Amino acid sequence: MIGLRIAAAAFLVLIVTVAQAATPELRGIRIGVHEDYTRVVVEFSQEAATKVDLRDAYNRLWITGEEVTMPDEIIPTPRGLVKATQITSINPLIFVLDLVQESRILKTFTIAPREGYGFRLVVDIAPAVEDQKTSSPAPVSLPAVVPPPPPLLPAKTAPPVVPPLSSAPAASSDAGPTPLRPPRFAPGPSAPQSPAWQEPVWQERVLVVIDAGHGGRDPGAQGFDGSQEKDIVLAATKIISEVMTASGRYEVVLTRESDRYIGLRERVEKARSADADIFISLHADSLHDNSIYGVHVYTLTDEAGDEEAQQLLGQEDTQNVMADEALENNDPMLAWILLDLTQRATMHDSRRLAYHIVRQLQERVPMTRNAHRHAGFMVLRAVDVPSVLIELGFLSNPRDVRALNDPAYISRIAQGLVQALDQYVQETNG
Repeated sequence: MIGLRIAAAAFLVLIVTVAQAATPELRGIRIGVHEDYTRVVVEFSQEAATKVDLRDAYNRLWITGEEVTMPDEIIPTPRGLVKATQITSINPLIFVLDLVQESRILKTFTIAPREGYGFRLVVDIAPAVEDQKTSSPAPVSLPAVVPPPPPLLPAKTAPPVVPPLSSAPAASSDAGPTPLRPPRFAPGPSAPQSPAWQEPVWQERVLVVIDAGHGGRDPGAQGFDGSQEKDIVLAATKIISEVMTASGRYEVVLTRESDRYIGLRERVEKARSADADIFISLHADSLHDNSIYGVHVYTLTDEAGDEEAQQLLGQEDTQNVMADEALENNDPMLAWILLDLTQRATMHDSRRLAYHIVRQLQERVPMTRNAHRHAGFMVLRAVDVPSVLIELGFLSNPRDVRALNDPAYISRIAQGLVQALDQYVQETNG
């Protein structure tokens, strides 16, 4: 009997050891530039199942796969067709590479471990053929990027609510969005009652966390004139913060106020720990085609939202976003339902916020065609904080670079953001 127990214990140790060894370790990511293509090499400690595909109009390369471990943070240097990279998840692996132009995958292959190297995934990408390239954006004088409100609504009354996510039940036409927490920014007794829009009055100031992208050892996109994204967006963040604070309606917290590196998760957690009402991440883009210019806004994709909810379920900070009864009763199904509802409500609010931002900015500054886009960026994944990422312009375009270095231009963006936030807050609690 004792021998059987010893054998069983040894078998369990073997199972645990095999399970631990079965998780590949992400060792490194290298990007190399060749005459006609750019090569991306992802190295693992052992064989790992991966999938490679191009998304978002062939401007973004996704490498996904099974769960991996990553002992040290890996930040590959963008070069060639790759302008920026981010590892948005390691369970499962989601590695996203932003490309400078529409591209195609030439070939994908793997190399078995040898000569001190681990298992390697190799992806070669090249520019798309000429007739697939993105055309330049339309002049600003073309029709509005955002469709106008339905004709039955007055032009300056309550802006139309963006339709709910396709997978969520449709809301009734007379029901406004429900705040996730007690409304910090409910209108005060002196709030205007006129149907026309007027400057709002809040009982308490709305807390906005503004994130200047990149920083420190991560410079972000490179401008045609040598300027760096991290410096451009930090300067813009400070101006926008001043304008928002001066309105008297917004309290602003910055994720960074100097040239220092902050991890993506840390940026999101800073917003959540501050109990932020809104999170805005500022960035600037760069392309090979220097004729592209203008501002565009990102919100989270449905797929990325589902992944984040699944990862959050069971973690310690789940209690910050779910009702106490679900946790006290240890009801996984109820917990999952509440978490999923919270995630979807936040994504819906984020898209409403993006709608108002685009609507206001297009009256003040040039916008790209398709100005509201969707992506799985890590900084958009706060489950209970409405979040948007704003690309302020293209550092590859001389016009945008001049504008982004002009405080008056950034102030126009800031005024548009204040107006957008005003409308979003009124709509949320109206």
